[in-house]
Amino acid sequence: YSMGVRQAVWRQRLWAEPDMRIVSAGVPDYLTAVPKARFCLHTEGNGWGARVVDYMAMECIPLMVNDGMVFPYANVLEWDQFSMHLRKRDIPDIPRVLRNVSEDTQQRMHAVLRQYKRGFVWWRPDGLGYEYTLAALGQRVGQLSASRNHP
Repeated sequence: YSMGVRQAVWRQRLWAEPDMRIVSAGVPDYLTAVPKARFCLHTEGNGWGARVVDYMAMECIPLMVNDGMVFPYANVLEWDQFSMHLRKRDIPDIPRVLRNVSEDTQQRMHAVLRQYKRGFVWWRPDGLGYEYTLAALGQRVGQLSASRNHP
């Protein structure tokens, strides 16, 4: 389901590193653990699944580990401003990479994440998922129209 990513992360024994605090699916206290985690693992195979929505809603910085996923609202949001993205070949480097993310950088990422989190929530009155989807689709239609008019 995760294309081997969760298993590879597990083999790296990151769960045993007290300063890592990476959360993923299957954690018994998921609703408590996610908001306390530094990063929340989102893997290939989840697509645009519920986990990234959970992470955004609970303000946990997504750690995307995959080689080809197109992120939700990729044409309207700058994902690198509020998430980390690594390729599968980078899994052995996760501890070094995450330990080099300063507290200031994490705070900036959280601030940006808070600006966009409502776009991942669909229920009212707080959710803006519908509006974000329309904005992303509208921009994509505009891009397609422009490319057809200018071959």
